[in-house]
Formats: sequence, C-alpha cells, structure tokens
Amino acid sequence: MASKLSEHLLRQMNEAQPATIIDVVVELDTAPESMTKDLHSRTERIDALKKHFSQNLTPVVEAIQKAGGEVIESAWLNSTVLARVPTDSIPVLAEHHKITKLDVPHPITSDKLTN
Repeated sequence: MASKLSEHLLRQMNEAQPATIIDVVVELDTAPESMTKDLHSRTERIDALKKHFSQNLTPVVEAIQKAGGEVIESAWLNSTVLARVPTDSIPVLAEHHKITKLDVPHPITSDKLTN
C-alpha cells in the first residue's frame, strides 16, 4: 500500500489533521499494449484506450465516493483522476486493485529544448 503513495502525498498526509480534505491525483491501471497492438487505425487505438479507462474509472469513482471523496475531473489520455478526499481515506484507496499510484497535483512545466 505505501508503495502506491508518493513521498509528497505522504508528507502532506502527515502534516494534515485527520479527515482533512485534500486534492489527490489517482493513477489508474493502464491498458496493456496487447489490447491495442492489432488495431490498425489511430482512431481504433484511441477508442480502445478510452473504453479501458472508462471500465476502470467506474469502480474507482465508486471507491472515492464511498471513502467520502469526490471526483473533480478525469483524463483518459494518462489514466488519471483528480479527486478531493479525506486524508484518512487515502490508505483505503491505495488498496484498490485498479489504482496504481496516489500523488498530489503538480504544476505542468514545459521541457526546455537544448541545442
């Protein structure tokens, strides 16, 4: 379970009061490569990835809601969910078989190209 929690999330949990609501990025199990390798068009591959994400998303959303949290948004492209959850429910979510990692949101930064 602890291996699914990022160091940043563990630190935030340790600093928070019990049941404090925090934003958490939930990474879901990604589609196996074998699922899309025989699909010829880009559209077919995208549809297969979206379907796999949707199938994994439903039980994760239910687990988040059962834990007293709410889903803010989801992204099929990187198989993630942004949720607000009580800190004391995070260990329960980490046990879910469809969740591969839990972290805190990080700002997206651009890669700098070097010449």
